[in-house]
Amino acid sequence: MSGVLQVSTPVEAGHLPLTEALQLSLQVVRLVAATHDEGQVVGVLDAAHLVCSTSGNLAIGGKGGNPIAPELKRGEMPDRLTDVYALGALMYRLLTGRRVDPTKLVEPPSHFNPAVDSSLDELVLCALDEDPSERPYSARDLEQRLLAVYEELGLEDTHTEAMKLIAAAKPKKPAPAKAQPKPIARPVPEDTIDFGDDDDDDDFQPVIDRNPLEKKWMLGGLAALAVLLLVFIAWPSGKKEAPPLADDAPPAKVAAKAPSISPVQAKLVEPEPAKTKVASSKKSTRRARR
Repeated sequence: MSGVLQVSTPVEAGHLPLTEALQLSLQVVRLVAATHDEGQVVGVLDAAHLVCSTSGNLAIGGKGGNPIAPELKRGEMPDRLTDVYALGALMYRLLTGRRVDPTKLVEPPSHFNPAVDSSLDELVLCALDEDPSERPYSARDLEQRLLAVYEELGLEDTHTEAMKLIAAAKPKKPAPAKAQPKPIARPVPEDTIDFGDDDDDDDFQPVIDRNPLEKKWMLGGLAALAVLLLVFIAWPSGKKEAPPLADDAPPAKVAAKAPSISPVQAKLVEPEPAKTKVASSKKSTRRARR
């Protein structure tokens, strides 16, 4: 219903005509009253929570809606009196084209719509009373009071004009979508495989390099090995070469080599202390015998 109000509300007036506003109000009040008769509570109700059919009828069940009653904002549970407050806020919007702000003082609807009389002002402000005990005790009670206003204004208990308003409301056309640029066709590389099922394709299909990083790693490894080999060849050896002799330098003296003794000769030269002891003992025995 919020979309219907945006389309149907005249820009110069800012609100619906009085007859259509009252007929819509009475239709919604009767929907909530039927819910209360079944022992249920709507809880959250506003224009976004009402569904308008193409025939002009209203039904409760749309998604959306905000808890507007002051006691709901304080964390209290919803009841019939919170539904009455929501009905008063909806009637206020239909009559004035403005939303109710519970944090501010609510001005009478006649300040924004001169067609609203004092009795209708009193009924709407009574439903919007901050004290729940001062409101009509149910949606059925609000319906009876609204019918009394109908009689004062000489209106019939119908909603023909409201049905025509809803049926004639057409949603605004959405803005045309921006044309998206066409994707740029990229050339197909030659080393791709065609998986098509056409019979005219050639039998030969070039193979894709599945892992192009393998070649890069192999080339890098070979380059590293080549560098290591060059470093190994160019590394200086441990032996130092003698500097070349000048032409006029005297020949170096060759040191005489000491005679080397083979292990066999060294063995022959070594004395044998055990044998000498035996020989000396034999000489002593011979002398003793003499």
